[in-house]
Amino acid sequence: MEARNMRLYFLAFITVFSAFLVEGCNEPELNSRWRDREITIDGIHTEWQDCRLYYDKETRTTIGMFNDEYCLYICLASSSRKM
Repeated sequence: MEARNMRLYFLAFITVFSAFLVEGCNEPELNSRWRDREITIDGIHTEWQDCRLYYDKETRTTIGMFNDEYCLYICLASSSRKM
């Protein structure tokens, strides 16, 4: 079960990353920040409020990234129901 979940997370990451590669030509470079707090994967993005690296007005989407020595944490949030 654990391996299946990891594959699903990896597939979701690759899908999102690929979408940004296709859409992201001539877009600003995104850099992650070193994780300085606990990140809880719960769908609530309160711990990300001061780590918004990019905001797209057209899609009303924000992206934030933290990393540690093992993982890259990505917050992709949108106020658009279409997204």
